[in-house]
Amino acid sequence: MDSLKNVSVYYQNVRGLRTKTNFFFRNITLAEYDIVCLTETWLLPGIYDSELFDSRYNVYRCDRDYTSRGDQFGGGVLIAVRKDLSIYSFEVMSMPGAAAEVVQVLIKIRHSSRTELLRILCGYFPHCNLQFDSLCSFFENVSDIILNNPSDHCLVLGDFNIPSAPWYRDGLEVLLNMSAKDCDNLTEALHSFLTLTNLKQFNDIFNINNRILDLVISDKDCLVSRCTEPLVNEDAHHPALVVSVQSLSMRLLRSVPRTVPLFGRGDYDQINSAIMSIDWQFLHGCGDIDMAVGRFYETINDVILKHIPTKTFKCDERHPPWFSSALIKIIKEKLRYHKKWKIYHRQSDYDTFSLLRERQKRVQRECYDKFILNAEHKIKIDSKYFWKFVKSKKGHSGLPDTMFYNETISTDGKDIYLLKLTFVSLFTVLQLQWPRVTR
Repeated sequence: MDSLKNVSVYYQNVRGLRTKTNFFFRNITLAEYDIVCLTETWLLPGIYDSELFDSRYNVYRCDRDYTSRGDQFGGGVLIAVRKDLSIYSFEVMSMPGAAAEVVQVLIKIRHSSRTELLRILCGYFPHCNLQFDSLCSFFENVSDIILNNPSDHCLVLGDFNIPSAPWYRDGLEVLLNMSAKDCDNLTEALHSFLTLTNLKQFNDIFNINNRILDLVISDKDCLVSRCTEPLVNEDAHHPALVVSVQSLSMRLLRSVPRTVPLFGRGDYDQINSAIMSIDWQFLHGCGDIDMAVGRFYETINDVILKHIPTKTFKCDERHPPWFSSALIKIIKEKLRYHKKWKIYHRQSDYDTFSLLRERQKRVQRECYDKFILNAEHKIKIDSKYFWKFVKSKKGHSGLPDTMFYNETISTDGKDIYLLKLTFVSLFTVLQLQWPRVTR
């Protein structure tokens, strides 16, 4: 059955992931965030999504175009969304002179009894000559989107790099003090955007210089807190944030089990006997060749179902294969004590939680290192094991989790029907008019 849960979003300016892929991957496997937004990823085309995220997430990236900019480092944003959330579409928003990167994802949500869209945008706007132009273009695009889609909810996260913006808290909302003397044109553009769209800014966590560079903007109330366990080490100028979107629940998709025939364990003596005992004369009674082929495959499939065993795989496995039973037990204990601390606020529960958290990090690192060493050791014994590991890092095979055909959307595993519609639309029966042959 579908279930409802509140939206949890992780945001961080990671200051480059090229040399942190293993560290990030180990930490994300322990996280339970619905959405992960990252800026300054510094990613290259040769770094695959599955080197950063496990199979629970779909990743939507906008890497910096280093060729056109003449850079070697910096830039890049991504949004990772759990696969059990219903993705409607995504888009990379173009910026003037490729001076900034913005990616947008639309997610189907259920709020009360209605089905709506949550529009998530993640952007990075670096200090440069085109920063003001990029911000103005972004503000204009988002304003148009909100104007044309008034019923959609909006969540904007990113590194806007406006150090002169004077923020102060007023209840849940964080406001700009436009009477301050050091307001510049960037601050004025941001203030105009918030005023025009009626959006609010909720991040009030200052960096080491007592500034807020990373903003959390939304039409829904958001609770923003500093993450106690960042996915990578924090940059002093960009605290890692956890955002809880209030009064908003997500529709979780059903996990469809996958049944796989185990042909290696089949009883082929019985299969041969079964096929030899079939009287194939019934195929002659079929009306046409298509019906005969259909009956033939039905007969063969009946034999396979009777004599080939099957195994059902669940698609909602929470833990990667390199997790040991001891590590899983530590994780469950840690979550239990963290929940108790949240409810009762006892110092003893927090101390136990902290102890289990440190133990989890140590055991997790040991398990992953052991898994890698085992893969390297098996190169000499069984090279297929190594290449299977390499293939898993290049990407996950299979159909996409969400498929579109005109106005039809499939997210429940019935993607083959949409493929059928696509192929049928590509091929039409032509009524050829042959020229009349005359003597």
